[in-house]
Amino acid sequence: MRKLLYGMKVFLRDLVANPRAVFLPLLVLSLSVFVLYWFLLIHHNLSLQIERLGSELSARIFLTQEASPEEIISLLRGKIKVENWRYVSREEAREEFSRLYPDLAEALGEDNPIPPNLLIKFSSSEDPVKIRAVLQNLRRERGVEDVVFQWDAVEKFRSLKAKFEAVGGFLVLLLGLASALIIGNLVAVGVASHRWERQLMELLGASPGFSSAPFIFMGAAISLIGSLLGLGLFLISFLALRGKFPEFLSSLPGIYLWAVPLLGCAVGILSSLIFTRDF
Repeated sequence: MRKLLYGMKVFLRDLVANPRAVFLPLLVLSLSVFVLYWFLLIHHNLSLQIERLGSELSARIFLTQEASPEEIISLLRGKIKVENWRYVSREEAREEFSRLYPDLAEALGEDNPIPPNLLIKFSSSEDPVKIRAVLQNLRRERGVEDVVFQWDAVEKFRSLKAKFEAVGGFLVLLLGLASALIIGNLVAVGVASHRWERQLMELLGASPGFSSAPFIFMGAAISLIGSLLGLGLFLISFLALRGKFPEFLSSLPGIYLWAVPLLGCAVGILSSLIFTRDF
């Protein structure tokens, strides 16, 4: 407790004397945490989409006005097992589109460019490669405008997720390293400016750990404050975007909201310990 109180006292005294010294570390930390949260959110939502789309084998077949849904289903059942299907008229398709994308539907006005379609669910025992081949042949049938196979979207999402993990992971690692170095540099400057004070305290019997307490507290406090600022920026931007795109943005699990600031604080403490020990 004495170390904590002493560290807090020295940290607050230095902060009041030179507030500009902590501006850059706080800025870098808050931006790093902001980027980290968006990385976690996008990764989480991609995983949810892959799980949702991959949970069943389905396709949507867009038809012309003259097409017969029963004939299309009959063609499919002759080649592959159809578990169930549903015909969606132009009016129903427009209502579904308006529910999912209200802003786009409002921009369309009274126009209804969405064709009728068949929503088909295949047996889970079927091979996706075989289904894809059957649907590819179906594109050439009279009355079929287009075919969208859900499994193709799963593969695209998986490819996108792998690329995102590589690029995003590298960026987060780079920002984390930069944050640790900036905190360490700030602590090193603080240790150097208080060198004589520390030496005097140790001559009077204080342990090296006690004299280093303010600088470790400094690293922990700046890391925690920067992490909380980054969290605040993330929450503001997330709530603003989720209001416009609720179907694309699911909330992060609650554990991330407190685990990331604690991780940032731990990085600050570790960096402070390393740079304090060097001095």
